[in-house]
Amino acid sequence: MVVSATDTVTVNNTSTLATVTGRGATTTTLVNLDGGIAVDTSNFTVSGVTGAVVTASTITAAGAIAANGGITFDQATDTVGAFTAAGTIDMNANILTNIGNAGTDFVASTGALNLAGDLTLAANANATFTSGSGSLVINSSLTNASDQVIDIAPAFAGGATDLLTYTVFDIAAFAPTNAAGSDTVNHRLRRDNHPPKRLRQLFIPRHYHP
Repeated sequence: MVVSATDTVTVNNTSTLATVTGRGATTTTLVNLDGGIAVDTSNFTVSGVTGAVVTASTITAAGAIAANGGITFDQATDTVGAFTAAGTIDMNANILTNIGNAGTDFVASTGALNLAGDLTLAANANATFTSGSGSLVINSSLTNASDQVIDIAPAFAGGATDLLTYTVFDIAAFAPTNAAGSDTVNHRLRRDNHPPKRLRQLFIPRHYHP
């Protein structure tokens, strides 16, 4: 390695590693050190419009990395450990898979969420469906097993105030309209038409007004 009188550092091609020790300067600029460098200074800055650090190996930092320009992860093997977000994370129409469980995923084509376990709502929370053609569909298919397709466990404790109303199952009144067509509007829920050893039951909503 050759150091000129103008403080120019030249690293010979036979050198595999150059160690440059500064003299207390706050910024040390190194150029064309093809054999590799080890900088012993309290401040190592890559500046300029094209001041990029390019390496085919791993960059290891014992301290924090402040990436004000953003970090791009573009490999399937990239791993991000535990972290705390200080802002919104935009997935840009991409999906999350294996969220806490191998069977909990977002569906890319529809935006739906598949759950591997139960969906539990906090106390006093509601499940609300907006208007449209959405439905609550429960598929329960068993063979030689018992099950409760819909299980409601109501609990009510009255107080000093009377005239309270507590309804376990309520269907709001509605007035269907139809043009000159042959649509069918059902206002009741009926059990299987051929239940073995059971009498068919008909449930008519309390608030229905034909």
